[in-house]
Parts: sequence; C-alpha cells; structure tokens
Amino acid sequence: LPFYAGAWFQAKTVDEAKPMIAGMRAYQLAQTHEEYEQHVRSGASTKYMVTSPADFQTIVQWGLASEQRVVADAMFDLVSQDLRPGLPRIAAPTLLLGTWIGLQEQLKQGHIELSRAAVVKTFEEQYASLPHLHFAITDTARHFIMFDDPAWFFQEVDAFLASPARAAEDRGFAR
Repeated sequence: LPFYAGAWFQAKTVDEAKPMIAGMRAYQLAQTHEEYEQHVRSGASTKYMVTSPADFQTIVQWGLASEQRVVADAMFDLVSQDLRPGLPRIAAPTLLLGTWIGLQEQLKQGHIELSRAAVVKTFEEQYASLPHLHFAITDTARHFIMFDDPAWFFQEVDAFLASPARAAEDRGFAR
C-alpha cells in the first residue's frame, strides 16, 4: 500500500500516525538480540503470511538473517511515508496483486472481523489516483502469494504482461 499507516493505524495522515509509528520503532529497537530472535521464531508477525510450514521456515530464516536495526528501519520507512501524492505521475500500466485471508485469520485471533470487501475498498481508496492500474485479489493465498498459489500468481502476471495497457483498462476492483 502507498500509505500503510492509513491501513495499520487507521490514520488519515502520517503526522496523525507518528506516535504509533514511534512506539513501534522504539519497541523493535529496545528488544535484545535474543528477544528479536524469539519474536522471529514465534511467527508473531509472519505466521499468517504463508500456509505451508516449510514456507514459514523460509520466512523465519530470512528474519534471522536480517539485522534487527535494519528491520526496524525498514518497517519505520514503510509506515512513515505517504506515497499517494506521487501515484498520478506513474504512467506505466501497473499490476497490483492483493490478498486478504491471512490478515483475516490473524485479526480473528483478536476477535476482529475483516471482510474481503473492506480489503478491496482499502486498496481501491489507496490507489485511486494511480491512472493505469489493474488489481486482482486472491481468495486462496496469503501475503506471499507466489508461495501459496503460484498458479494463480503466474496466471495473473502472464495475462498482464501479454497486454499491460489492455489489462489496465479494467481496474479490477469490481471482482
């Protein structure tokens, strides 16, 4: 998403989200190396991103191989920017692949309901100013779509690459 803080913290602006972003970063940086490794191994942030236990272990290994400060900085950068104002300048046809089932499963653990329609609406609102967009959402794969449903992933990519301009004529949000 071009404005993660809007989705994660229900913020309207980066300034509105700054206290939550700062708290997230401070928490990540305050962890000892052992706490960081325990967090990565627990899957607290990632276990709903893939279906297969083997793919989950791949993600765990990526996390363990990553420097804690770099991860904290990357997450900070991800949520502390609003890239929506730059979207109208993108002239190239763009394929956006989305998912929602992993997030839905994660939120259910906290007794929070999330519908497919709400996720599609978030994508549609956040990418409203991107002129040549084709959006497709999967109902079978989690965050790492290429792991969970490679056939769907490659079908969507191949169809888009066959005719990007034509694909972008249909924004895809109505599906």
